[in-house]
Amino acid sequence: MDPKKLYKDQHKDHKKLEKKQEKNLKDQEKEVTKQKKEPRKNGVGVGHSSIQTNKSAMSYQQPHHPGAGGVDPQLAQWFTTVDQDRSGRISAAELQGALMSSTGQKFSESVCHLMIGMFDSGTGSIDINGFQHLCQYVNQGLNAFRSFDSDQSGYINSQELSSALQIMGYRLSLQFVNILTTRFGDRRGKGLPVNGFIMSCILIQKFTESFRQRDIQQQGVITIAYEDFLSLILISWTYASS
Repeated sequence: MDPKKLYKDQHKDHKKLEKKQEKNLKDQEKEVTKQKKEPRKNGVGVGHSSIQTNKSAMSYQQPHHPGAGGVDPQLAQWFTTVDQDRSGRISAAELQGALMSSTGQKFSESVCHLMIGMFDSGTGSIDINGFQHLCQYVNQGLNAFRSFDSDQSGYINSQELSSALQIMGYRLSLQFVNILTTRFGDRRGKGLPVNGFIMSCILIQKFTESFRQRDIQQQGVITIAYEDFLSLILISWTYASS
């Protein structure tokens, strides 16, 4: 396939996706303010399990952080519980424990660092506003994963991952998707767990953004300097090492 045409198609898909994401985020914020107290059910954060999201919302955009009045009171209470050192911020280690207790899923600390990096300001930790958006993001990931985990095994295969990525606007070859599944999947060959699924989504988004910054002409092809290429490789290696 012509890379220029492929890139233009993907660019159009992402434009449509961005509009849907903006609407999703507004709908979510309205719903959060209306939610009553209820126990957690297979979701992240008290009272957040009922949020329904589109699978394509896994592609993150920088949110508008609301003030203290925009934070769900139940989530604020949970934030205090997770913030074990009472610093007013959540670290990757604290997030890892919180995700394990709330979802029953084991997230590696490297994934937790990666997720925090999406919502912090370079501090390596998140405040309560960032925590709220991170919880929404994780719930979106869990919902997307479960919709493709047809046999409820806790794993998805390469074909299912490929379908999920296409819905998110990423048209990638099955050969590349197989690499993702092998790299972040279960070593016993069961498939890709939710931990690896979210890691894959974040990495693809981050490197797509890096590519677009260098593809000034929007042709789907870039010329990259040697040191710039090495920097991307080192960043990739840092993210992927778990």
